Amino acid sequence: MSKTITDLIEITLTDFVDYVALAGGKKQTKVVQIKKRDDYGPEKDFYRKLRERIEDLHKGDHTSDFLHELLESDLHEHKANNFPELIDGYLKWINKKDIIWIGPPKAIWSYEQLRVKMNPELGLLINDLPHIIKLHFKKEPELTTDKVCMICNLLEEKFPQHAEAGFEFGVLDVRRSKLFKKDKRKSNLKALLKGEARSFITIWEEVF
Repeated sequence: MSKTITDLIEITLTDFVDYVALAGGKKQTKVVQIKKRDDYGPEKDFYRKLRERIEDLHKGDHTSDFLHELLESDLHEHKANNFPELIDGYLKWINKKDIIWIGPPKAIWSYEQLRVKMNPELGLLINDLPHIIKLHFKKEPELTTDKVCMICNLLEEKFPQHAEAGFEFGVLDVRRSKLFKKDKRKSNLKALLKGEARSFITIWEEVF
C-alpha cells in the first residue's frame, strides 16, 4: 500500500546527515528532537538572512561591503555576535576567485516514506569550473569527512546530469573558509544511506 501525504516524513539534508553520523542511543534522541520540533518558519531560520545576502551578493553587481552591510541591520544579539566571523570567513574564501552565479538545483531524496530536502545553497562557476555547494555555518555539530562524503554522495545521486556535465560537489565550512569535497575512497554510500534511512523511519514510527 502506498503511503499517504500524512504518512510522509520530511526532513532536511542536514538533519539526515547529522542523524547518520550519530551512534547508539543518540540516534533515537536526534529523531525525537526532529519529530518534536516546531514547523519551519522564516523567523526561526537563524542563518536565513545571511544565506539570502550571500545569494544576492553573487546575483548582483556588489562589492564585499554588501555582506558587511547586513551587520548594520536590526539583527538579534546572537546573530550579531555570530555573523561577523561567518561573513569574514566567506569573503576570505571567495577572495581572488572569478565567480559567476549559475544557481543551485533543488530536489528530494526519497527512501520509502522518508523525504530528504536537497537544497544546496550555491550554484557557482568558480574559475570556469561549475560547482554545487552546501554551506556549513555551525560550529557544532562538527563538519567531518564522513558528513562531507554523505552530502556529496546524496547530491551526486540526485543530480546525475550535473555530475555528468563536470560539476564539482562540495561543502563549504564558512567559518574556516574551506571547501571540502568527498574522499574518492567513499564514492558509493548508497547501501549505507538506504540502511540509515530505514532505521530513521523505524525509530520515527516507534517514538512519541
